[in-house]
Amino acid sequence: MSGRTDYTGSTIAGGVVTTAAGVSVPAPLIRHVSPAPAPLPRRTVAFLFDQAVVTALVVGPALAAGVMPAAVVSPGRTRALLFVAAMGVAFGYHFLLEWRTGRTLGKRLLGLRVVAADGSPLGAWGSFVRNALRLVDGLGYWTVAVAVIGYRGDGKRLGDALGRTLVVAAPPD
Repeated sequence: MSGRTDYTGSTIAGGVVTTAAGVSVPAPLIRHVSPAPAPLPRRTVAFLFDQAVVTALVVGPALAAGVMPAAVVSPGRTRALLFVAAMGVAFGYHFLLEWRTGRTLGKRLLGLRVVAADGSPLGAWGSFVRNALRLVDGLGYWTVAVAVIGYRGDGKRLGDALGRTLVVAAPPD
């Protein structure tokens, strides 16, 4: 069946909604309900897990290549280069995994998914905007993101608002 599939696995086609469980309901009987945002504490734990993954992807190969641990943590050229590498790896990691699967490893572990604001699967542009704005959202140890989420009240940081995305609790794949 062709149609649009939302983050719950329901398919909408030909005026009929078919749930992931195979139940079909005429679309006019279903009122559109915007997806609810995932709780910030779960998002935070998923984020911290993803930060550990990105750190391992950058620092692990550096150490294997012979970079001394002291150079990784001490101010200087090596730490600056690793920081820039980590920014690139973090962008690629989040952008590609969220665009292609809706989930990073941390989000998968915590039962979260990134979707378009209407609940449909995340597209490349939404993922790009959402993740490019991590540079702003991450200022002040993510104070900007937390302040924007609190101010807006809809669970969206700046990257979500401008990328028209939302992090939601989602069933496992």
